[in-house]
Amino acid sequence: MTGNKSAESPAKARFEGERSGRSASKERPVENRRSAAFHPPFDAPAFRSECQRAFDLYRPYLPEISPEQEEQLLTYLALVAETNRSLNLTAISKAEDMLLLHLIDSWTLLPLLDRELEAQAQADFRFLDIGSGAGFPGIPLKLLRPQIELCMLDALQKRIHFLQRAIGQLALNHGCTALHARAEEAGCLPEYRDRFDLVTARAVADLPLLLELALPFVKPGGLFIAMKAEADEEIRRAEKAARLLSAVKEEVCELELADSGVKRKLILYRKLRPCPSRYPRTFAKMKKAPLG
Repeated sequence: MTGNKSAESPAKARFEGERSGRSASKERPVENRRSAAFHPPFDAPAFRSECQRAFDLYRPYLPEISPEQEEQLLTYLALVAETNRSLNLTAISKAEDMLLLHLIDSWTLLPLLDRELEAQAQADFRFLDIGSGAGFPGIPLKLLRPQIELCMLDALQKRIHFLQRAIGQLALNHGCTALHARAEEAGCLPEYRDRFDLVTARAVADLPLLLELALPFVKPGGLFIAMKAEADEEIRRAEKAARLLSAVKEEVCELELADSGVKRKLILYRKLRPCPSRYPRTFAKMKKAPLG
């Protein structure tokens, strides 16, 4: 995505805070509920207006979006912002930052998703997002590519409740589910193991650990995409993990979000065959003895 818009450093700082704050296997703390009582009522029309201005500002960088899809996206961002006042969904709260650091960031996957959809040429394309949190990148991708079967996995029940509410309000009930589970446990279950054509995780964990969490879900021949910022050292350390988990690093895509100065790496791993049955291990064992 190219152009000539410059982002301010506060947006990059908020991105770094968001990037480091979420885990697939550990629950994040919820904001103090007592403080929420002192918040003024959420002004949904005003926030939607701010989002609309942000859409207009970033229009040259956006994929093709119909008016109906844009309305759904405005509803979704307002729901995230409102819920975020009582439930810690994201460290990013300004409308312009949410568009750049959540939506545009999520849509960096679109060319890769389209490539896999074309290559698979099958009726059911199953997509898993690990540590989905507020639903990024899964929901923005589902809204633009409704043919995918999306499963969003998160370890915190309250975030799952939010995702279920979002699914209902956005009328995504067909082919879209929210799964309350720990990744290292769900990856051992036959209904999820080796079942997904594409798996993603957005800044969830260190890459060697992340590969052990994610690759058991991927079908042989399928793809795992890790969404990272700075990851050169992690990529090097993850070589052993990929080999042990029957995968190969296929590509590293280096991107900048809308000429903002925010950098992103998409690290692609192709799964060659089923992972050995001993993986994934318990999270404690992963932390104590990572594969890379």
